[in-house]
Amino acid sequence: MFQLLNDWTLGIHQILGSFPIIVQISKILSWLGIGYLYYLLSAYLILKKDPRGKLLWYYWTSAAILNAILKYTFAQPRPYWIEPQIQAFEKSISFGMPSGHAQSACGILLMCLMYRLGWFWGVTWMLMISLARVILGVHSLAQVLVGLGLGVGMVLMFQFKDSNRFSLFKNKWFQWTLLIVAFIYGVLAIHLGAQTIDQLSQTWVNAPLHMKDSFKISSLFVPFGFLSSFLLAQSHNRFLARFDIPKVSTLSKWENHWWFVCFELLTLFICAWLFRLSFIFVFSKMAQFIPLESVFFKGFGDLSFCLIIGFYLGRK
Repeated sequence: MFQLLNDWTLGIHQILGSFPIIVQISKILSWLGIGYLYYLLSAYLILKKDPRGKLLWYYWTSAAILNAILKYTFAQPRPYWIEPQIQAFEKSISFGMPSGHAQSACGILLMCLMYRLGWFWGVTWMLMISLARVILGVHSLAQVLVGLGLGVGMVLMFQFKDSNRFSLFKNKWFQWTLLIVAFIYGVLAIHLGAQTIDQLSQTWVNAPLHMKDSFKISSLFVPFGFLSSFLLAQSHNRFLARFDIPKVSTLSKWENHWWFVCFELLTLFICAWLFRLSFIFVFSKMAQFIPLESVFFKGFGDLSFCLIIGFYLGRK
């Protein structure tokens, strides 16, 4: 079965990848399918006071955490790392199983269902993104199929969240337990995997030179920071202030305009980014007292950035 999927992967890549226009379209689709654009879309909806934006935020952040820990667990090479006949039109140092692009693209299906746009457009987007990743040589058919399977499963859970079958996931204690266990397992997988990757990658003919970079802590820290702070902000604690627009007539009049929401989002991003830079600067100065590699400072800086954004959005 896997050999058949690998043969199909090679065939699709060689046939469709021979047309420059198809490769360019695939590159555009691949760029449009990155996780940060999905975060941006759901953040925009949250600031527009659309409650469905929060559900999409939950989907894309939890999907990213699940995808990261599975990538570390399987540590499976991408097609162009092991198959000399496959040319990488787009390169990546992260592992291939499952496809994060395919899994995240399923969130568009969830959005289409929530906004009653029909399932057709969501499924079309999922298939286009998945096909593009195979054409570019960065994923095999097996990897995108697993990503699609995980994504569709999560869509069903989110779409039917009120069903008794999924009622356990609405429990706050269960959510926090699941999140913390996933984070601890992810950190452990990064630590153990980084120690064994040199031996593992010896059989990968076109593997990146610095394979330890595949265990990027930011790929786990970023969605964890977004989701954990968002969950915390959802608390009804009366001591936690909500970040609403001041009741000034002019501001209130502009509050629902798309350009004002974009300005608020940009301001939030700049403030959080400046805090991230300050965090990295201060802790890098303390590096001689803290026995951590420099990569951890960037990872913790990314985490602080995500905590600020997630908490702000959660209090809207």
